[in-house]
Amino acid sequence: LRENCVNQGVDGVRVVQYDAETSLPFADESFDVVVVDAPCSGTGTIRHNPEIRYTIAPADFDELSSKQRRILANASKSVKKGGRLIYSTCSLEIEENEAVADDFLSRNADYEKIRPSIPERFLSDDSYARIMPHLDRADGFFIAAFKKRD
Repeated sequence: LRENCVNQGVDGVRVVQYDAETSLPFADESFDVVVVDAPCSGTGTIRHNPEIRYTIAPADFDELSSKQRRILANASKSVKKGGRLIYSTCSLEIEENEAVADDFLSRNADYEKIRPSIPERFLSDDSYARIMPHLDRADGFFIAAFKKRD
């Protein structure tokens, strides 16, 4: 991430790494933007990692989505009022993407879904973003963006 920021000419980004399945060491409402690049099945990267199809089991999706929900809930506490929370995976699975994002919204009335800052062609009808390998000639990704109400 640091290297990507440098390559893109982005300043003012402080990159930290913690186990977000547990409480994070930040005061509530500390950050303007929090990005959750959630651990996932990686099914969006199958063309570069074909072994995934042989190592992933149906039960893994339940385990991963539970972990993703915990991480998103913990990370959301660190977002300032009016701030943004970005949730992303390299998975194509609804259980890890829309289901996690929709569940988060249903449990957090202080957040609203917003349109991700991404070209229109990647937006789905429900205002999430999806990059599909077979359509976009790239690895598959999912992006949800939320804003914490003032």
